[in-house]
Amino acid sequence: MTVHMLARRLGLCQVAGGEKNLNTPVLGCYAGDLLSWVVHKASAGNAWITVMGGINSIAVAVMDDLSCILLAEESSLDQEAKERADKEGVPVFSSSLTTVALAVKISLLLEEEKTVK
Repeated sequence: MTVHMLARRLGLCQVAGGEKNLNTPVLGCYAGDLLSWVVHKASAGNAWITVMGGINSIAVAVMDDLSCILLAEESSLDQEAKERADKEGVPVFSSSLTTVALAVKISLLLEEEKTVK
């Protein structure tokens, strides 16, 4: 499943990052808001669910080679972070869903994709 497919299936609204990396594969998901923890625990290719919309979140996504950032509970992305996400090509999406709801839905979609293959 690609970032674009995931966003479409979940009805997410893209708030930054442009179109450059929308075809990046989503290999799993990670949920967390403590940036230093995410740096050590998230895996490359994960969609990262968080409420942290600052510039350091973009740095974490780049450092960990995450497929995208999903801002849960309508949390916002600040302007500096938006500019950096656009520059780095990090797709950032917004959702009204909770972190848990997003994680469950993503897990189900990824599991469904495995069974289809």
